[in-house]
Amino acid sequence: MNMPIEIRSAQAGDIKRVVAIAHEVQEYAARERKMQAAQTVEFSMQAAHYERLLANSEHGFFVAVIAGAVIGYALVARETEPDDLTIEPRADVYELAVAESHRGQGAGSLLLARVEQWAAERGLGLVQLAVWEFNAEALRLYDRAGYRSIMRKMEKRIRPRPA
Repeated sequence: MNMPIEIRSAQAGDIKRVVAIAHEVQEYAARERKMQAAQTVEFSMQAAHYERLLANSEHGFFVAVIAGAVIGYALVARETEPDDLTIEPRADVYELAVAESHRGQGAGSLLLARVEQWAAERGLGLVQLAVWEFNAEALRLYDRAGYRSIMRKMEKRIRPRPA
């Protein structure tokens, strides 16, 4: 029997688990991109990054919890500056991740719905996000939720990575 998933605002005590999930996602991305995780350290995997976002009222920071344990999280921000795709104020989803051991249980869908609710509460009519092409599970989640691809970011390595 699956335990119910609660979606709530993140708290300071959630940061350690959020960082662990972020590391898990980064390791997955490194494997899929055929790189070593040690070469792809991201600022977003640091506790201080999440602590700053938690303190910023312009961001939505939500966690998915089962039986008191954080199993996923979402970060969203109000964006008013025009970008390549729109001049409309929008919600930008910076990160949405679910621990590998809990994928396929609905946490991603619930987090995405909470992000959309957050955006609607702020009068925003558009939500944008980026997703890796190789992340088939996430692509299916976003397709089911009605998202559509509007831009593709491509890369080609033309010389070895610096050591």
